Amino acid sequence: MVPIAIRRWWGTAVITAILVGLAGFGIVLSVSAFRIYRQNAGVDTHELRNWPESLRGDRILVFAPHCDDETLGVSGVIQRAVRAGADVRVVFMTNGDGFPYAVQRQYRRLRPRPADFIRFGKVRQREAVAALHTMGVRPEQIVFLGYPDRGLAELWLNHWNPWNAYVSFSTGHSRSPYEDSYTPQAVYCGRSVLSDVQRLFRDFQPTVVYCPHPSDNHSDHWATYTFVTLAVSGQYNPGALGAIPRQSPYPCAVGLYLVHRGDWPVPQGEHVSRDLAPPSSLLGLDTTWSRFQLTDEEVDAKRRAIACYRSQLRVMKRFLTSFHRRAELIGTRGTAELREAPAGIVVDGFDRDWQNLPVSIPDPREDSLPVDVGGSADITSLRACRDNKRLCFLLTTRKPLNKAVAYRIYWRGDPDDTGKTRSITLKNRKATAANAISDQEGAVWEASVPLPDTPYVFIGADTRYRGYVVDKVGWKLLVN
Repeated sequence: MVPIAIRRWWGTAVITAILVGLAGFGIVLSVSAFRIYRQNAGVDTHELRNWPESLRGDRILVFAPHCDDETLGVSGVIQRAVRAGADVRVVFMTNGDGFPYAVQRQYRRLRPRPADFIRFGKVRQREAVAALHTMGVRPEQIVFLGYPDRGLAELWLNHWNPWNAYVSFSTGHSRSPYEDSYTPQAVYCGRSVLSDVQRLFRDFQPTVVYCPHPSDNHSDHWATYTFVTLAVSGQYNPGALGAIPRQSPYPCAVGLYLVHRGDWPVPQGEHVSRDLAPPSSLLGLDTTWSRFQLTDEEVDAKRRAIACYRSQLRVMKRFLTSFHRRAELIGTRGTAELREAPAGIVVDGFDRDWQNLPVSIPDPREDSLPVDVGGSADITSLRACRDNKRLCFLLTTRKPLNKAVAYRIYWRGDPDDTGKTRSITLKNRKATAANAISDQEGAVWEASVPLPDTPYVFIGADTRYRGYVVDKVGWKLLVN
C-alpha cells in the first residue's frame, strides 16, 4: 500500500501541474487576444472608399440572420435608402429563437420549454418591427422566413432535402411554427431556404442586396451568405439541370456586412465618435471594404433602433452598443473562376503544379484565439482547380500539419445528388471521402475528388481540434 504522505504529495503534485498548465494556457490565450486586439484597434479607416448611396428607383433587399443584425450592420444604409425613395425589403432568416440564456433571462426559467423559445421568437419579431419603424420601414416591407436559429449551417451542410428535415434544438420543430412565415410551415431543409430566397429575388428584382460576410464567425451568418450568393448567381435550378443559367439573372450589387468576428469591433461598448474599421485579419484578402458615413440624425436613429432590442440588451448590451458609431462597414467579394490545370494535377502533397493557379480563397494568418496547435490549425489559403475528370484542392497552413488536428474541405456542386454538402477530412494523415486521392507534406494538403457535373462549385474549409472549430475559410462560389 502506498503511504498516505506519498499519496497526498502525488495528489498535490498532479493538481499543481494541472493548475500551472491552465495558467500557462490562460497566458497564451491572453497574449494572443491582446495581440489581435491591438491589431484591430490600429486599423486606419481613412483609406476606405465611400459606399455609394441608394437612389430613387433602387430596390434594396436586406438579409438578416436574426432580428437585430439588420440594425447592427446596415441601419444607416436602410435609413438613407428610405429617404431617397428606394423600395426596401428586410428579410429575417430566423426569428432568433435559439438563444437559451436570453430565453432564461426573459422568462426567469432555468430550463425553458419549447413553447418558451417560440414565444421568445415572437418577442424578437416585435422588436424587429419596432426597430425598423425608426428607420422608416413599414411592417409590410418586412419578411420573416422562420427557419431555425443556430441551424442554418446544418441546413446547408447536412439537411438539404425535406425527407431529411432538421429538428430545431430549441423549439423541437422540423417546420416553422410561426403563422406569419413567408412559406407557411416551411420545412427545415436547405432546399426550402433556397426556394424562398429565390422567390424573393424573382418577385422583388433587387438592384442592391445586403447580407452577412462569409468570414463572420456565427454559423447562421456565413450560411445566410451561401444561400443568398447561390440565389444571386442563378447557378441553381433543381428542376432543369440542363438549363442552369451561366450568368446571373439578377444584375444587382451585393454588399456584405460583418457582425461577429472575435473581439471585433474594438473597442467594445458605445463609442459614437469612432469609425467602424474592418478587422485587421480581413484586410488585404479578397474583400474590398468601404465605409458608409452616417449623419447625426442617422446615428441617433440607430441608437433608438438598437434600444428596441430589449431582449438582447439584457444579455449583450456592450456588444450591441459597439455598433452605435458614425460609420458602417460594407464589403464586396465577387465570385471566381474554377480554373483548369492545363497539365493536370499530380496529387503528391507538393504545390509545384499550382504555381500558375490563383488562390481561390486567401485566409487570415494567426486569426484564431483557441489553441492553434502551433499554427498547424491556422489555414492560410485554399485553392481549387479542375482537369477533365477531377476537382482538385490545395490547402495550406501556417505551420506543418498535425495529426491531432482534423482538416476538412467542403464542396457543393451537384444539387440533385444526395443533397448533402460533400466533404473530405484529413485526420491522422488519413483522408476520408469516397473516390478521393489525397497526400500531404509539411504544411500542404493536396486532394482530388470526382468533378461535379455542374457549371459551378461552392467551396469552404475548416480545421478542428478535439471537435472544436479552430479556423474556418469563408465559403466562395467558383464558376466553370
